[in-house]
Amino acid sequence: MSQERRQYNDTEARLWEQMRRQGADLVYFRRREAEGRERDDARGQKRQPVLVPWDEHAGERFPRAVILGDPGLGKTWVLRFEARHLARTMAAKLRNQTISLQEAVVPIFARLGDVARALHDEVPLEEALLTLIRRDYHKTLRDAHGQEHAADFSEAFLTWMRAQLAHQRCSVLLDALDEVPEDRRETLQHSLSRFAERYPHSRLLLTSRIVSYGGSPIDNAEELELVGLNSEQQTAFIRVWYTGTREGSNAQSAGLEELLTRHAPLQGLAQVPLMLWMICQVHSMGEFGATMRRVDLYSQCLTGLLGKWSKQKYQPQSQVELTSKEKLILEAKLALLAPIALQLFTQNKEMFTVGEVSHLLGTYYDRLPAHDPLKVAWQAKSSADMLEELEQEDGILITAGQGEDAPRMFVHLTFQEFLAATAIATEVNTRGWQTTIDVANTKVTVQHLVDRKAWDPRWQEVLLLLAGQLNNPEPLLTLLVDEKQDDFFRHRLALAALCLPELPLPIRDALSARVDQITTAAFSLWWEYSPHHTEAAVAHLTRILPALSHTNGRVCGRLRRRRGKTVLQATKTNDSDDIPLLEWIWQELHNQDGSVRVAATWAVGQLGSAAATPAFLAHLAALLQDQDGSVRWAAARVVEHLMEQGIRIFQEQRRKWVGSSVEALSILSLDCL
Repeated sequence: MSQERRQYNDTEARLWEQMRRQGADLVYFRRREAEGRERDDARGQKRQPVLVPWDEHAGERFPRAVILGDPGLGKTWVLRFEARHLARTMAAKLRNQTISLQEAVVPIFARLGDVARALHDEVPLEEALLTLIRRDYHKTLRDAHGQEHAADFSEAFLTWMRAQLAHQRCSVLLDALDEVPEDRRETLQHSLSRFAERYPHSRLLLTSRIVSYGGSPIDNAEELELVGLNSEQQTAFIRVWYTGTREGSNAQSAGLEELLTRHAPLQGLAQVPLMLWMICQVHSMGEFGATMRRVDLYSQCLTGLLGKWSKQKYQPQSQVELTSKEKLILEAKLALLAPIALQLFTQNKEMFTVGEVSHLLGTYYDRLPAHDPLKVAWQAKSSADMLEELEQEDGILITAGQGEDAPRMFVHLTFQEFLAATAIATEVNTRGWQTTIDVANTKVTVQHLVDRKAWDPRWQEVLLLLAGQLNNPEPLLTLLVDEKQDDFFRHRLALAALCLPELPLPIRDALSARVDQITTAAFSLWWEYSPHHTEAAVAHLTRILPALSHTNGRVCGRLRRRRGKTVLQATKTNDSDDIPLLEWIWQELHNQDGSVRVAATWAVGQLGSAAATPAFLAHLAALLQDQDGSVRWAAARVVEHLMEQGIRIFQEQRRKWVGSSVEALSILSLDCL
């Protein structure tokens, strides 16, 4: 495990342990409903899943469960938390002699990829687990001189472990079901199912990414979806990072809290513990600007992983600078990794074998010119040595399991996506859109690749990060906004809107007419469908409203009545009456037409942090007392939605703007709901 990855794991454990001691809930889950099961409230509206905190009592509530979540949300941490908590509890009871050794419950943690490789010749799951224990864990003995030595477990210990398993006194914690190779999944699932049947009272927890989850291999296991850190947890994490206490705050922590409140593109990232840790790292080094884009953040994170962070200790108190030679080698490493990431991504490989990545490393290294800094620095290294440096020293690649044959992956999918986008941007910036690249052993133009992948949700992040790295993103935006190439509900237009916050401010200003065109087209289509009980058709447009509010392009259109409803009809740009989106929505909140006020209210509810301003909050409070019942109901639901999005919008802003309008908003919303 690399120094940086170890540093993250140690830091995360320490920070969250402090948060727990000070009363903070670490993670929340929501129970996933069986497919087709409806959960409606009295008004016929679909209820939100109940959030369940994961704490020291989780073992009593969830004896068997599959924990699902996106990369970096903390699935592995949850299992390690369970193992550590149980081990400490049992050790304390043994010391106090309140239980016998035979009564102790033993935590067993293993990665399912390793378990799958240990299953052969009809070996039962429990024997595979003991094989991994013998391989990965050792007891420590001291000799007569006080020196420590690793020693294998005795046969008596293994016999005791078999007895604990047989008497169902083990808590089996199995990580990363999604990392199991396809050709071994059926055998593994069969073994898990048989183990669960033989030992119905043994605790059994599994984790998996959502995207690769095909259903639980265990009968009667609850499915729990891990949700991201909410704003309160993010605040606690940041304060513990900077001050050591979740109640403490200093100028740096307050600055980062304020930045996250105002910076819509970073709010989603901060829900992921790994990414929040990196945000704190970048911010603590003074490299976090108010206009920072995700492209900038990922670039700083990679610079840290491959350079600066390896030269500093946790919570740096001084700036760390790289030498000119170190900077050149770092840039050369990123240039080498970018096409490798693209090749693996185009082959749908988030995990890859040592052979695959070693072959790509050797291939692209051989193509480097003789004067390249990395060519000189690595001239005596084999592909295996290069891979070891990227894993052990840089931490950009990690091992998904134990053993030499365990698959490799990037430390987070985000970095593979960013590097893949970097590879494409490099080709376009130097050779143009018609240059050809090799995709799965087929030569295609960059324009053809982007045109086809614009329909693939898996490529969305790559294309957004591509937009942020292009010297001229106008051809990309032109390709995406072409109505003739889009579907009826304009999914490619929505992708273009999501690209806008990633553009550097000077480029965005230079393309203001295109920004206004995208803003008007996307928002007018959302306005036509969403407030009229057809929001499911434009859910993709609802998700882009925070991005549109961040760029705040102008609305070039007029409200018109058509077929009994008010629609936003686009007009030519550069009209003197055109106004920015946020100002347009604020204006329509005062419209005499109640249906327009309802639609504008729904729009406010989708703006995210852009709605956390005195003007919007005060007017929401007024709308809760509107003479039109539909407006009052819409305002109440919007307040409920904003509260669900994050407490920071209400708690933090209330501390800053103590006034009757904000107080009325919180009090009236509770009454109305």
